[in-house]
Amino acid sequence: MAKRQDVDPQMLESAGGFVRDVAKDKLQTTLAALKQLQITEADFGRKHHGSFQLYKTGVEKVGKCVDSYVKASEDFGTNLGSASKKYSANEAGSADAVRRSGNR
Repeated sequence: MAKRQDVDPQMLESAGGFVRDVAKDKLQTTLAALKQLQITEADFGRKHHGSFQLYKTGVEKVGKCVDSYVKASEDFGTNLGSASKKYSANEAGSADAVRRSGNR
């Protein structure tokens, strides 16, 4: 016989909220700084102007990765919250079906 798996819908909902919000809260300032790069080619000095474009491109790629991570975290957190609601609804439906079958 298979082991029973207990799921706590409130914990799913709580975890979903945490996952959804923590990345956005913790990375909001970093993401803004990556999107609004304050360094210019002149800041690299004359001998290193050629390196600026590579640096800028790299920072832009990191910004896109961070943005993607924040969005994925928000989506995953939302999905955990949805799973909690669906699990609760299934549990309620199953309990109701068992009660009705016992009343026959």
